[in-house]
Amino acid sequence: DELLSPSKAARVAWPRQIAMHLTREFTDASLHKLGEAFGGRNHATILHACKRVSERLLNDHEAAKELEELSAMLRRRQVDRDC
Repeated sequence: DELLSPSKAARVAWPRQIAMHLTREFTDASLHKLGEAFGGRNHATILHACKRVSERLLNDHEAAKELEELSAMLRRRQVDRDC
């Protein structure tokens, strides 16, 4: 529920931005649809979140490693589901 909240607290905002980034990467949903799914946010919010994640990953190697692990888990689940 907090991921969909309007909270801008870092403990909520960063995980929400990661979720937006992954959702954009692993779905074909439009930015508009993703914004709706994340609590009625504007499509530009999704773009901003993806940009922030990409920028942070350049300097935060721990975050990059964690995101890669999450992405790998999601890819495995997609393969398992498709079989």
